[in-house]
Amino acid sequence: MRESDVKIVFTKFFPKRFRIYSKLKILNTLKYFPELKNIKRINVGYTSFGGTFYLGKSDEKTISIGVNQRTSMHIIAHEFTHYIQYFQKEIRDFGFKIPEVRLFYLKEIPKGEKACEIYTYARHKDLVGDFGYFGTLKGIKKEIIHIAAKKAIEKRNIENHRNYIKFFEKEIIR
Repeated sequence: MRESDVKIVFTKFFPKRFRIYSKLKILNTLKYFPELKNIKRINVGYTSFGGTFYLGKSDEKTISIGVNQRTSMHIIAHEFTHYIQYFQKEIRDFGFKIPEVRLFYLKEIPKGEKACEIYTYARHKDLVGDFGYFGTLKGIKKEIIHIAAKKAIEKRNIENHRNYIKFFEKEIIR
């Protein structure tokens, strides 16, 4: 995704000294979401904690998130996944046509934090964080978490496995 494809707009309260760094992190994270190529604008607010998705200020062409200078690519990706959870009807047809993300759109992406984490981890090992809704993941290779998340989604979407979250948890503690 080229920088000119999406306009990143910071609120007036977002510290100027962190804007370039945050913009680069957001754009780098967006590369892992090819189905969001039609997004025209990302509104970025400042938050004192990791990240926030603002549903009420988002629509089919706009994502609104809150970040700070310590927000990781994992947290940004997690917030983008929340966006997809809420706007998947608008995104699904397009996402299904993209081979690298087709698996995510075989069924509706469930709501919830743990589902959001699994779908985020499954995109790419670069989007795996050291901690999240499954507790601390330090000491577990990012590649193992990524593969386990992909397997869990395959179990859910292809094999109709209802307990894909428990399956994921078992896979990462092996």
